[in-house]
Amino acid sequence: MKKIFFLLIFLVPCLAFAQKKSIDGFMDIPFGSDTATVKAMVLAKGGKQVDSLCTKNELTFSNFSLNQRPVFRLIVDFVGNKVYQAIYSFEYSDNDILDEYDGLAHDITAVYGKPFKTENYPEFRSLAAKIRKIRSNDIIVRTTWVAKNKNAMGVLVEPVGQSLMLILFYSDTALNKTVDDKRQSDL
Repeated sequence: MKKIFFLLIFLVPCLAFAQKKSIDGFMDIPFGSDTATVKAMVLAKGGKQVDSLCTKNELTFSNFSLNQRPVFRLIVDFVGNKVYQAIYSFEYSDNDILDEYDGLAHDITAVYGKPFKTENYPEFRSLAAKIRKIRSNDIIVRTTWVAKNKNAMGVLVEPVGQSLMLILFYSDTALNKTVDDKRQSDL
């Protein structure tokens, strides 16, 4: 009985930190899906395609929400007509962006488990000082999750022009390697 009790006490924390869900896609869209599938699924969720920003290997959407967060822009990248990456950007004021980052990282951790790496710089007690450091690219506020299949996702705060953007990305490692290999072969 003591052994069973010991095993339960030992295994429960291990299970709690184990990855809960594999990173196989985004918004119920599996990596490797074609452009028509991605377009149909995003439009079904209320997204609007931004035709002026779309290219052969990239679709851009706006005007919808993800987990009750208004999406400024969603960029979906393809290689060989297979989706390999999705990048969401969310626009918030300087006063709210770090709270939104924390909330999104918390929500993702609840679904995908403990992050692989976190860079949050808690030593900056002043919001203004931390925002100033982010804007000047002196620090990167980022949390990254990596699945057993090596696919990754992350949340970060990034300066874009005069604004700070909250970025959420999903990436298929194998297809991303295909993109890198193609880029290098073009040289």
